[in-house]
Amino acid sequence: MASTARVAGRSTTPAHTRQFGAWRERSGRASLEYSRATLEEIRSTVVRAAFGIGRGGVEIAGLLFGTRLGSFLRILGWLEIPCQHALGPSFRLNERDQEVLKFLIENRNERKELQELQLLGWFVAHSRHELTLMPWDVELANRLFADRDLLTLVLKPGRFGDLDGVLYQRNENGELAAGAPEISIDPCPSALAKSVLPAALGIPQETEVRREPPRPAAKPRRAGRFTGAALAIGILLTSGLAGSSWLVWKSWRSLVLASTPLRLLSLDASVDGGQLSVHWNPASDLLRSETSGVLEIHDARHTTVVELGREQLRSGNYYLEDAAPAGRVVLTLLEHDKVAAQERAQWGPPAAAAQ
Repeated sequence: MASTARVAGRSTTPAHTRQFGAWRERSGRASLEYSRATLEEIRSTVVRAAFGIGRGGVEIAGLLFGTRLGSFLRILGWLEIPCQHALGPSFRLNERDQEVLKFLIENRNERKELQELQLLGWFVAHSRHELTLMPWDVELANRLFADRDLLTLVLKPGRFGDLDGVLYQRNENGELAAGAPEISIDPCPSALAKSVLPAALGIPQETEVRREPPRPAAKPRRAGRFTGAALAIGILLTSGLAGSSWLVWKSWRSLVLASTPLRLLSLDASVDGGQLSVHWNPASDLLRSETSGVLEIHDARHTTVVELGREQLRSGNYYLEDAAPAGRVVLTLLEHDKVAAQERAQWGPPAAAAQ
């Protein structure tokens, strides 16, 4: 079980991958350095949310943490901002969502992995809009990220799992202004990213190609006088029987499918005494022998990512201690490392997380 506000930089990375990337504004007002592992996690989470099957994809956002030395910023960790998407798939927070976010910002130092880091700003991912701040983004930034030192990063996922980004900072008048050039984030095989949905997120995987030695050519046989005619008659009879059997089977299967409702996952979550109980239908038609899964639990305190094997999926439940009064869960099913299905559920009123 992996718990994240995700902080990177201490673990080793492959020799062919640089640990940090850099971006510098042409005007020289900002210089940004970021952990590649952290940006890869943000990229994979944004892409997974944008192209999710369960709800047709949603937009997400997150808090950015790191260190600051004058105009030099280094991003080392991030934390997803809870959003129930009550206003639609775009990232738009209602009043209760904003209360949860305000509580999350004020109590961020209670998380051990963030105690040594500063809040650098936030990012919002737009999969349904252009690569620019929307009016509700500006309103949220002016309300909760009005500090002149805090940055705003707008991201947009591409068709091949890549991200484009624009960095916004406040000018002398306190208004958000976009910097140049754009930031480009491509998929990379980092150590942290390999643990969550590798193939489904476009991360290249090594494959082994087995080649068999050529078989010796079969010795030709002379056909008898009536062999050709007998063979043709046999093929016709076999084809007729096979076609009839196939039609009967197809008709029977169509009748059964039409009269039998599809058994869904029916994902559900509830909290009792601080213990979160997550349940789903273990007899769902979506669960097959080759199916595995990833369960994500998001609340105002932390984010937990659990990889589920076949036996765990067949159990139909998962329990988590010390859960917040409100949050949401996402269950993603994988078949051959590709997303097969996804369902979401939430528990508790959003205002409960702020208490």
